[in-house]
Amino acid sequence: METRTSFAERLEPDHTRGRDEWAPEHADDLVTETAFAILGGAKRTGEWTPPELLHVVAVMGGVELDFRRALLGGGVVEVRIFAVMGGVTITVPRNLELEVTATAILGGVDQRSRAATDVNPPQTVAPCSAPAADDPRPLLLISGVAIMGGITIRVD
Repeated sequence: METRTSFAERLEPDHTRGRDEWAPEHADDLVTETAFAILGGAKRTGEWTPPELLHVVAVMGGVELDFRRALLGGGVVEVRIFAVMGGVTITVPRNLELEVTATAILGGVDQRSRAATDVNPPQTVAPCSAPAADDPRPLLLISGVAIMGGITIRVD
């Protein structure tokens, strides 16, 4: 049974360059975007189609990503965050498979779910093993670093 692989796991040595460099195996096929917020803000909400790899850079600014109405296929979507004295807020629906590996240096990484008093409490937001390739559910991988800034993941 084949399992999904993240972008980082698809890296392999690129021997065509004559040096021992690392390059993505399918870099030409990978759909990527970058969201910048430098002394300002960036926001993606409503219906939107996330790329396979979304780089988020927040320097003394803020980025808000709302995946509740995002048009996700059955594949893996990776969000890589770099926040310096800025913040990134990501809102995800309760039924979205989620894996978070983020680090904070003089900042914070916060995973929040709805109150425990809800009639239908959300599923736990915790690292998970990637589902099989034939699994139709999308998987959202969030990684990054916040330096004197913050990353907040809200399950709604």
